[in-house]
Amino acid sequence: MTIESPSIVPDQEPVKRGPGRPPKHQPAHAPAHEPAHTSAHGHVQVRGENGEILQRTRTQIGDQFNFDRSIIPDGYDYQWNTVSVAGSTDAVRNINHTMYANGWRPVPSERHPGVFNKPGTTGEIVIEGMRLEYRPIQLTDEAKYEEQMKAYTQMKERDEALMGQKANIKGSMAPGFELRNDARANQGRQTRLSMDTSLDGFAPKPKYQPAED
Repeated sequence: MTIESPSIVPDQEPVKRGPGRPPKHQPAHAPAHEPAHTSAHGHVQVRGENGEILQRTRTQIGDQFNFDRSIIPDGYDYQWNTVSVAGSTDAVRNINHTMYANGWRPVPSERHPGVFNKPGTTGEIVIEGMRLEYRPIQLTDEAKYEEQMKAYTQMKERDEALMGQKANIKGSMAPGFELRNDARANQGRQTRLSMDTSLDGFAPKPKYQPAED
């Protein structure tokens, strides 16, 4: 029996690539490297393949509803208002109506391109059921004044109750007790209650010119 010896294949020459043909491990159209620059705020900026300026604008994980309020147009106020809550359709509908009735309107995404959404995004700015809305600052000033007045009234009523002006402390005391305010009854010490006047000097209600007919 004859055993044939294995045939010997001569070494193959390496495949020659044509001039200018890139290796297989590199993309056929690699973008040219662009030098980096530093913006006026100290951030590194690099021009992308399509000419877009790229930079890192959200580098910290924090309150996603916090933003630079200097972007708010003059004469207006911004606020996040609820637009959706799981399982609370009626409550959200009431909140939406209340906010709308108080002058709040949705901020359009195109007003701040690239701040809350990608550039080119249109429509409302909504994050986790909260919508960014705006209204004239005069309405916010009026609302703040009413809140201050409400807090002041509550504190004033509390102080008046402690002084007995609204709560009849003297008439409700048990027999044998007397409410007096002289040195002999208090062994040389006088009992003094004073009104809380910490809010007496808060800003007055804003006034504006009446609307023309």
